[in-house]
Amino acid sequence: LLAGSMTGSSPQIAADLRGGLHVVYAVPVNTGRGLYYVYSEDGGVTWSEPAIIFDAAAADWASVDHPALAVDGRRGLHVAWVRSALLGKGLPSGIVYSHTTGDVATGEVLSWSKPYELAPAGNDWPVLVTTYMGQIHALWHEVTGAMGWYHRWSGDAGMTWSLRARVS
Repeated sequence: LLAGSMTGSSPQIAADLRGGLHVVYAVPVNTGRGLYYVYSEDGGVTWSEPAIIFDAAAADWASVDHPALAVDGRRGLHVAWVRSALLGKGLPSGIVYSHTTGDVATGEVLSWSKPYELAPAGNDWPVLVTTYMGQIHALWHEVTGAMGWYHRWSGDAGMTWSLRARVS
């Protein structure tokens, strides 16, 4: 499933209501670094070619990792991931989010939205959950300061987001 000879990290898989399988994974370092997507419409027998969600090398990001994936009831894909320094070199630089735009009913992603910052530096390990009608809930862990879990949600399929709230 990997593009070329790159080494992937933190694969995430989700099934849609039609049985399609969707996978995102990070290529954290080197020239191919970024976030990638593949899908299968036949239960994993065959897979699409890897498509890039976010080209971290072109954006001049040092590293990306820890993707989270959710598929809503309309087969909309939602992905969050961590922007970070080189592996083992400091705290994460923030968590960003992107969703598909266009018709994914055929299993093909036409494009991805521009990355949106969900959480600032010092946060890691995003988790995404969606509802059938397109609500998205994002959770993540603050790795500095209070070291708690935080939450934001979107009622319009990722177009706008609530303020961050600490999960007690």
